Amino acid sequence: MLLYKPLLSMLAVFAAAGSVAAQCNGGTDPPSLTPIPASQCNTGPVQCCSTYTSPTNSVVALLSGLLGLVPNLSLGAGLSCVSLIGGASCSNTAVCCNNINQSGLINLGCTPVTLGI
Repeated sequence: MLLYKPLLSMLAVFAAAGSVAAQCNGGTDPPSLTPIPASQCNTGPVQCCSTYTSPTNSVVALLSGLLGLVPNLSLGAGLSCVSLIGGASCSNTAVCCNNINQSGLINLGCTPVTLGI
């Protein structure tokens, strides 16, 4: 019972942060990185993120702080990401990330990816 209220509080924070992430339109420009071919993503499946932004973005800072993560400031960050498996398309930003947390809520160390041939 002692863990019940802190657990609910943490879930409420993540729900609020997820809502903010869904509404975030970037806020801070991501680092200017040359996209890599999807075949060069060797850290896991390519991710499709609703937002690709700077690790200094306020939402990224909030989530990484809550999770105790230290973002790489020279790489981008993805919010609300899903794995692209089997040639699926991405209408937002496809990225290759080296630190995926909370099932894609926040992905750190991301580089844009070129999908296709």
